[in-house]
Amino acid sequence: MNHWLSETVAETKREEVSRVMREIRLEEEAEKGSADYPGRFERMMISLGLWMVTFGERLQKRYTRPQNEYHMMHRTLSARPH
Repeated sequence: MNHWLSETVAETKREEVSRVMREIRLEEEAEKGSADYPGRFERMMISLGLWMVTFGERLQKRYTRPQNEYHMMHRTLSARPH
């Protein structure tokens, strides 16, 4: 009976050690964060998108006139005699 009890305790300890080792591996993988780090293609697409937004904002500033400048120009053109 004593032999059977020691085998049961040993098996229980092995299972516990195995569970703890799995938890440690998962924690190490989570700390690395490699699963959430974008690859080369994703990083390239993100930087391209940011560049496009920045370029578009600069173009918009370059080609849109302030509203009051447009009205002043319109008044001067319409005030001219024909």
